Amino acid sequence: MKGFLPIVIITLLVSGFGLVGCRNDQPTGVTPSPTTSPAEEEPIPMVLPTLADVELTEGGSKSGRVTAITNKELTIEASGETDSIAIKEIKRVKFSQKAPLPRGSAPQLRGEVEIWRVTPLTALQIKDSSQGLAEVPLSAVKKKESPPDPLGEPSSYEVKEMWFDANSPGTMRLKVEGID
Repeated sequence: MKGFLPIVIITLLVSGFGLVGCRNDQPTGVTPSPTTSPAEEEPIPMVLPTLADVELTEGGSKSGRVTAITNKELTIEASGETDSIAIKEIKRVKFSQKAPLPRGSAPQLRGEVEIWRVTPLTALQIKDSSQGLAEVPLSAVKKKESPPDPLGEPSSYEVKEMWFDANSPGTMRLKVEGID
């Protein structure tokens, strides 16, 4: 027991001297690395087919091109007329035709369908509704309900369907198919 106290004291001193050099100061001119990688900040390109069938919770449906989505409503355009539909009145939105292809490209559908949980609703940004161009930040995709793709991530996605979650306001689910 006599030799125990000097060993503890020496161990504490050696540990203290070792920690003196372990400072967390950044050298001058060095920018700390961001908490998210640049890839996580890049938006995911998406295409929306030109014709959407909006199924209503009370029955019936409305058709048109989806032109905007806010936290409270979805706007569609048909024959030059716009119609805003409250999110709480929508059962689902089903796209009934293939999305227009972005100019200058010939993407191919890969056949793998994924279900994404996206929040907030405004994360899905429609960039050009006439061409069906949209995007969603990767950080807004909270859950991919599908296995990882063995071929790697597609370059963009075609939206097949969307649902709005009544139990979690401000959240939507997207059924998407990868495009190369």
